[in-house]
Amino acid sequence: MGKSIASVRRMEGVELHPVRDERGVHRFDPVEVDQVAGLQADARLGHGGELEELRAELGELRQREEERSQREWEQQAEQQRRGMQERERQREALWQTEQRRRAELVAENTHLREELAAAAELAAARSELRQTVESLSQRDLERMSDAEQEELAELLEQLQGETLEDGE
Repeated sequence: MGKSIASVRRMEGVELHPVRDERGVHRFDPVEVDQVAGLQADARLGHGGELEELRAELGELRQREEERSQREWEQQAEQQRRGMQERERQREALWQTEQRRRAELVAENTHLREELAAAAELAAARSELRQTVESLSQRDLERMSDAEQEELAELLEQLQGETLEDGE
């Protein structure tokens, strides 16, 4: 182009539209540089009408490119929004599943505690019954009928069997 750095800098954003790379270096579009250089050469040579046409065409091209970029940006934003909504739905579903599982665990825990309390109560009743039976005197046993003695023997066998099972 034959221009100084300062002149090129003044053209940025007006005639030249560089893009910064990841290192912060301005990268110019070679086609755009050629167009601007050609327009300047035409202006020096007196092709003013063509210059205006080219500028108008360049402006139209830039406008279409900006519109296309805007549409792409809007599409990407919409995709991101949909993705975020889907992740939020999944998070909500997981939360609800976790809440149901917690409720199930609380119910199961409550049931197990109730069973444990009932087992402890039963063990206490067995112990008390065992003590009562063991404290029967010979006289108490003689007063019992044969049917009562048989029932007492069955009860003692049951208690003995349950005691063995509890000890295992």
